[in-house]
Amino acid sequence: MASERSTQEREIADMKAEATQQVAAMRKSANEEITKLKSDSNDQIEAALAEANKKLADVREQVSKMMTEAQRKASEIIDAAKTKGQGNH
Repeated sequence: MASERSTQEREIADMKAEATQQVAAMRKSANEEITKLKSDSNDQIEAALAEANKKLADVREQVSKMMTEAQRKASEIIDAAKTKGQGNH
């Protein structure tokens, strides 16, 4: 009887040790997966930010070109008005 109880206690201890190892392995695996997902997420965020910055730079360039063109046209109109005004005197 004592021998059987001792065997059962050993089996229970072995099962506990195995369960503890399995839980540790699962925790390690979960932490690795979390780290990978964070890294992937950061990569996606960085890519999105890079794309947004590129689009912003493109818009700034377009606006700069439009402003330059508007200033050129305004200068032409002002010059034409001055010329017309001088021609009437």
